[in-house]
Formats: sequence, structure tokens, C-alpha cells
Amino acid sequence: MAERDPYKYRLNTTEPVVFKTLKNAQNVEAIAKIFANNKPNYKLKPNPYFVIVVGAPGVGKTKKTQQILKKMGMEYNDFYNISLDSLVERVEPYRKVTKRLYNTLKAKKERSEEHNMTEKNYALLSEVYLPTIMSKNINFSLNATEKAKINKIAAIGDATVEEPLKKEKVETGLTHLNELRSEGLKYGVMNELNIIYDTTLVSKKDKVKEDIMPILEMNKNVKYKIIVILVTAEARNIQNRIKGRHKKMLEEKDPYIRAINPHLTDMFIKQNKEGFDNAKKYFTSDEYESEIYTKDDFKFIEESNPPNNYNKNNNYRRTLKRFFGNTNNF
Repeated sequence: MAERDPYKYRLNTTEPVVFKTLKNAQNVEAIAKIFANNKPNYKLKPNPYFVIVVGAPGVGKTKKTQQILKKMGMEYNDFYNISLDSLVERVEPYRKVTKRLYNTLKAKKERSEEHNMTEKNYALLSEVYLPTIMSKNINFSLNATEKAKINKIAAIGDATVEEPLKKEKVETGLTHLNELRSEGLKYGVMNELNIIYDTTLVSKKDKVKEDIMPILEMNKNVKYKIIVILVTAEARNIQNRIKGRHKKMLEEKDPYIRAINPHLTDMFIKQNKEGFDNAKKYFTSDEYESEIYTKDDFKFIEESNPPNNYNKNNNYRRTLKRFFGNTNNF
């Protein structure tokens, strides 16, 4: 019997995917099922488009991409949607650990009669994300991570020194979530699906060139139309969206918090803009060479994502201006 191509099969879409251990995630079918959002492959064809969406965490990439695709006659939900966040949110230990840490931190603050969470508090909670996506331990290294963060919470306001923790023994032979995302991308490309790839860019590494294009070129039977979208917003608006997202996560039936450090917003804005500009300069120049693609196969779009009440406020200001002239003081 011929060996089955690991990237060519139909997805079983009957059961939700939850990762209780990293071992549960060592399955391309499970990863692909998450990215397909339980839709069969035939519903994610036949264009095919490859849309790379970049921007700071919390900038509103999903909403803006939905709007852009709709203008182009396409539906967001007809795409195989690759996002590292969607994998992390299926990790049961991650959800439990972040909720326990949040409760512990909140209880300590209430005892000190300080009820509002600070940027430093969210920065501490955000430190659970990286170990989850990069660990090769069967439990995602979250036992050690939780202990370290509990110690940090206990030390808030105290002069005590945290006791160093012993590193957990690494479970060999397991692939971390960041690499599994790449496996999910290969599945989408080999099955010629319409793909949205949600990521953040940095100025020092061209992710499009080094991480994405080599996988796109694996399938020489299909040529994607490639759209790179940079979503921007003011730092204040991004931080407000992040706060709203945190609140929504904690109100879910199975609450958790995928915290983001608001203090890093300016850095994310700068790095994504620089990464986008570098990619645009390279892929639209004569310097770019490929056996399959040319510079004409790329389209770069940069759009701002204002807050929901932006249009209403602007209309109000225009009305005031008609009656009162300059409205800068309003």
C-alpha cells in the first residue's frame, strides 16, 4: 500500500480540537483543522489567494482584513486562516495557567486595595505565551513557568529575592507550536487552499522571504496571488482594543487571558512598518528572483483601522465646524 502524503487528505471536522499536552499537537490534521475552522477543503478553494496580514497585536487585523477582502469580492471565512494565537488558545494548560495567575494577581492587588491592573501586571501575564509556543516539553513547560510567575506575583511590593527554579527535563522528539504552524502552512499550500497568514513582522528579518515564500514554492503546480496587508492604528487605540480583548477573554465560559504588554505597542508599530516596507521594496524590485513568482504577483496594501466611533465623531466635528468654524478646541 502506498504511503499517504501527510499533506493530502480530507479533514475530519466533527470534533473540536483541544491540546491537553504537546504530544496531542503532534498531528498535522489537528493543526489544519484549526486553521480551516472546521470547513472542508472544497469550501476553501479555488482562487487561490495568499493573504499575509501584518500589524501590531491588538491593531484589529481581522476586522480590517474582512473589509478589504469584501471590497475585492471575497469572504474572510472562505480562507484557511493561519494564526499562532489560534493554536495557543487551544492549549488547555495555557488557558488554566493564565486564569490562575490572573486570579492570584488580582487577589493580591485587592488585598492591597489596589484594584486596577497595571501595564506591569499584564506584562507579567504575557510571559506565559512564549514558553507555550517554543517549548518541546510535553506540558509546554507551564509547570515551571507558573511557579516562576507565582513567585514574581508574591514578590510584588516586597524586597524578597526570587528563588531560582530548576529547569524541567526536556521531552525529546516533540515539535513546538511555532514549527507546527509551518506544518499547517504546508498543508494549506499543498492542497491549494485560499490562505490568510496572520503574523507580526520585524525589521531585522524578512519573514515573507525566509519563512513563507520557500513553503509557497514547494507546490509548483499552483501559483498564488499574493497580497500583503499592513494594518495600522494609533498606539492609544491599539491599547484600548487590547484592554477590551482581555475583558472579553475573562468573561468566556472557559475563561483565560492571552495577555499582551501594552508598553510594547510603539515597538510593534515601528517594527511592523519597517518589516512591511522592507518586504515591499524587495518583492516589487528587479532584485527579486523566483522560478514561479514575479514582482507582478505581489500586491501591498497599507490601511489604517480607526476606532469604531471614528466616523461618528468625525461627522460630529464636521457639523460643529459648519456652525462654529475651527473645532480644534472641542
